Amino acid sequence: SGGIASVCVRPDHRLLAAGGWDHRVRIWQWRNLKPLAILRHHTGTVNSVHFSPCSRWLASASSDRTIALWLLYPPQADCGTPG
Repeated sequence: SGGIASVCVRPDHRLLAAGGWDHRVRIWQWRNLKPLAILRHHTGTVNSVHFSPCSRWLASASSDRTIALWLLYPPQADCGTPG
């Protein structure tokens, strides 16, 4: 119940995201691995986490057949709003 299924480093190298068997997405500061947030949305294992190329958005996908889109600690560059 405590494994990691996916890991991604944000392109600006400030954050690390991990998706887990516990249905959560965890966010750490990349430089010192300081825990910053636990994101709860999914009801199944988070199989994939991926940051957008501009570093503004994080997508997570789960075995519960849902995708979540998160706006986290926005970087300087603006890459717009999806939609």
